[in-house]
Amino acid sequence: MAGNAQHDAILDAIFDPTLTLSTMRAPATIRPIARPTQPPALSESEREAVALELQAVRLASSVSAVTSPSPTTTTTSHPAADAAATNDGDSDVQRLAEAEVLLRKAIALAPRKPSLYNNLAQVLRLRHHPTASTTASCGESATPGSCTTAAPATTSAFSEILTLLGRAIELSDPTGAKSPAEFESDEHLRTARQAYVQRALVRQLLQLDADSKADHRRAAELGSDFSRTELVNSNPYAAMCNAMMGQYLATLKGGAER
Repeated sequence: MAGNAQHDAILDAIFDPTLTLSTMRAPATIRPIARPTQPPALSESEREAVALELQAVRLASSVSAVTSPSPTTTTTSHPAADAAATNDGDSDVQRLAEAEVLLRKAIALAPRKPSLYNNLAQVLRLRHHPTASTTASCGESATPGSCTTAAPATTSAFSEILTLLGRAIELSDPTGAKSPAEFESDEHLRTARQAYVQRALVRQLLQLDADSKADHRRAAELGSDFSRTELVNSNPYAAMCNAMMGQYLATLKGGAER
């Protein structure tokens, strides 16, 4: 949401697969890049699309799979608790379905707004991946390789997710060679970065490692710390060095505690 840092932070937290509410940046720390010109004024249909997008964000933010991703450690079965969990799950499905409808309406009103496609792709991932909250909650402290999920329920859903992400990238980063300062707006830059990360994760599920790495590389160029970490950790030499350093630090800590 251009011009509203709080809305931008909400969008980041809900639809960026590398962030959670606990790891998102505070709005005050978001520093937009200076642009040579102001973005054009929004048309009536574009303003309506923005409003629909924000409604979808609010719905998605209330989904328990996103806001409470931690698995339970209780093994005892309680009928009342189980029934409540079932109801919550049904409510989550309904909220995500409503968010999908809103975003599709928004796309019809503003078909050239890239964030709509990226956000719809994330909603579909949450709807079709039973464990998508794992990916949605990946932050800077996530364990390498832990930000993957089971394949979507259907091939058609998987195909649509990739198509939506491709469209988001096409509209926000058409040449694939811009520097962050050359983007039309901060929203386009953020959308491109998020879409590349999402597509990298989906391609990783498809075992398209080269394509996944290429998307992570572009996302890192656009400022994604998560993708930068993934690229480093995918390097076997870097992984070996990290393991050796971890063992060395553990040895030092053990010696200091004696």
